[in-house]
Amino acid sequence: MLFLVLAILILVFYLVRKFSTIKGLKGGSKDYIRLVSIHHLSAKEKLVLVDVMGDIILLGVTPASITKISSKEKSQ
Repeated sequence: MLFLVLAILILVFYLVRKFSTIKGLKGGSKDYIRLVSIHHLSAKEKLVLVDVMGDIILLGVTPASITKISSKEKSQ
């Protein structure tokens, strides 16, 4: 009985991971949010460069907050 419960639990975790979109917003085959680069300033502070639908955003990340430092919009 325990083996059956564990097997079902492992199967459910596998299916959730396989069909989950937690890694980013996805529509079809496009990634709307893409992590470009991370630079660690200290153990708890970092700079994160993110591409959001072609716009590049530089974020400062600390345990207490996330701050937009700079952005560059895509040229049309």
